[in-house]
Amino acid sequence: MMVDAPGVASVGPGLSFRDCPRKDLPMSHALPTITAPLPRRVTLAVCAAVMATIFLVARQAASLAPLTPHPGLVDAAATLDLTVVATLACWWLLGRTLRWSPVALLPIYFASLFAAGWALPPGEHAALGWLHVAAAPLEVAALVLVARNLKAGRGRLATVLAYETSVLGWGLFLRGPDATRAPGEPLTYHRGTAWGAIVGALLLVTAVEVVSVHLLARMWSERLAWVLTALGVYGALWLVGDWRACKHGPIRLDDGVLRIRFGLRWRLDVPLSRVAALRPPTSKEMATKRAVDLRLALPGSRWQVLELDRPVEAEGIYGLRRTVRTLGLGLDEPTLLAAALEARNHGLPTDRETP
Repeated sequence: MMVDAPGVASVGPGLSFRDCPRKDLPMSHALPTITAPLPRRVTLAVCAAVMATIFLVARQAASLAPLTPHPGLVDAAATLDLTVVATLACWWLLGRTLRWSPVALLPIYFASLFAAGWALPPGEHAALGWLHVAAAPLEVAALVLVARNLKAGRGRLATVLAYETSVLGWGLFLRGPDATRAPGEPLTYHRGTAWGAIVGALLLVTAVEVVSVHLLARMWSERLAWVLTALGVYGALWLVGDWRACKHGPIRLDDGVLRIRFGLRWRLDVPLSRVAALRPPTSKEMATKRAVDLRLALPGSRWQVLELDRPVEAEGIYGLRRTVRTLGLGLDEPTLLAAALEARNHGLPTDRETP
């Protein structure tokens, strides 16, 4: 032990008794506090593991309830685990990481009621029935909240419904070509690719897979089989809608703004005044998957790097947001965009008359 200064004893290199926690302070002052949330992927994995554990334990307990002295209590406990406990656990694990508002507890709870009805054996739904009755006021409150958000055009639910409407519109052929209706000069990005043939092949594979999975899942649960079938049909509908949106909803130059609509995947508006450069990708960028912030190019297309002087926000599937400053943009005729940028630099109009 060495003395560095009057009243300060050194206990090692760079550490003195002055740096050590005082004995008269509580442990909460002496120990570090972990406030940062876990990474999103880790949190989602932990939440999935916790939900699966609650589901399996509660289902097993409910199936063994008739063999216990008090089957009603066991049934009630399993039901509460699948509903209340699962809802609070999901909220506690995901609320901080995903920054959910307390309103998110309502859809989580309603989803837990549905999961409990599917997990519990047919004769063990007594406690679940009472929870459905108790949830009636919450359902009314949720409907009122949804109606207010939809009327105002805001909120996550409004974004999700708008996206689903777009998927159904394109997938069911309710929306057609808008080349003659939308303003601005169209910049197509699908003609030089084989994405249409790829989508056709994926649809054939999906059709075979949906039938096979349905027949296989029926061996365990009729309800599960139809849920998986519905998911497969929705996937096929999304593929059709995305291809038609790529084909008939091109990127547009409109009044000095590059309005990017990339299928059903991404949408963003880029003012031409924010474009710093339009250049071919380097060999390193071609080989690296994440060389640019967002790559908007169909398989087989030649893409160029669009650099911005300031970041812009892109909106993806179900309202997913991403801040981007470099874009990998695959266009059939990139010279049209280059000409528009050149015209902007010389003070000329940035879009031509649409025929």
